[in-house]
Amino acid sequence: MRALTLVLWLNPMPRKISNRCREFLDHWESLRGGKVMPSLQDFLDHPNPDLQPSVMITDIISRTEIPIRLFGTALVKLVRADPTGRNFIGTFSPPGVSDPFADMGQVLTSQPCGTSNIKNAITANGHDAEIDSITLPLSTADGSPPCLAGYFQCVTELEPDDFIYQVVGYGESMFVDIGAGVPTSGVSENLDEDAVDVGSDADRFRTFEEHWRLLRGEAMVPKLSDFLNRPIPILQPNVTILDLVSAKMLRFRLIGTSIAETFGMDATGQNILDFMPLADGKVLSEVSHQIVAHCCGVEIKTDVVTSTGRSMVSGSVGFPLLRKAGETECVVWFNAIGEPNTYGEPVVSMSGFERVAWIDAGAGVPD
Repeated sequence: MRALTLVLWLNPMPRKISNRCREFLDHWESLRGGKVMPSLQDFLDHPNPDLQPSVMITDIISRTEIPIRLFGTALVKLVRADPTGRNFIGTFSPPGVSDPFADMGQVLTSQPCGTSNIKNAITANGHDAEIDSITLPLSTADGSPPCLAGYFQCVTELEPDDFIYQVVGYGESMFVDIGAGVPTSGVSENLDEDAVDVGSDADRFRTFEEHWRLLRGEAMVPKLSDFLNRPIPILQPNVTILDLVSAKMLRFRLIGTSIAETFGMDATGQNILDFMPLADGKVLSEVSHQIVAHCCGVEIKTDVVTSTGRSMVSGSVGFPLLRKAGETECVVWFNAIGEPNTYGEPVVSMSGFERVAWIDAGAGVPD
């Protein structure tokens, strides 16, 4: 069997494989014992303790079904989530990037070969980051889906409260020839067309919705604890969470600092309906309870009035959160004032709805 070779994939200049990725490659090579590739069982039975916290193993069941079998503790810390058991496709990437990732899983197991690359990512604070990685195939027992084992290392220094939020494309990349050759062409280089800029006001509603969908995984609704444990710092100042105590009581469980400044007060624990005309409060209550009942989302635009009588428009997107059985339901909102409040005037009331549009999250929407 010929020696391992690195083959150019997308980048016009070959990239140098990093020392840690080389260690992972060497470990993989030591386990295969003259075979095309090591087995999943050998890999699990003989882990490298220095590398294992940064390892992910996926099962390639089909192009669209790639469940995560193992997700190392260092990776959990890097992304502030444990996606073990979830479908890798779409978990940490926007829709336009998921297809190339799915194609690559098919390529690496059918050829078979490996890939070494730099993945471009964005963090929860809206910064660019790079992840150095190498991914190699593993054999399985007869009839079982093939597997991929990958080592991932963030090479960008992150702020203490920051974490990797989305992978938005490939940077430098090359195939790793393990003895069966490599494909003659790779996936498209245009992988970032659907990437979300979490620092852009125009993309914030979309980012908030994708974050909610990411947190729920295969469930219909994410847990309140998951949302609280994995906030996006750049969005959190504009987030509110309402406890639906009753039709007449929507209590602020959490109110972001930006929203508190907009209202000129921290209304945590208070009833949002007290800040609205009776008719508008009834609409908000009905909408909030419909969100929970139908497991859907909603986009609303609301007229608000400042302390001097100035009118502005507030846009909001809301989705349900799951609490423990028997406890009050929750709705989480992302809110933004359409016009910058340059006069520093606090909002004192809401005075009508301009738009209420349902968002189908997979279970339909109210009639």
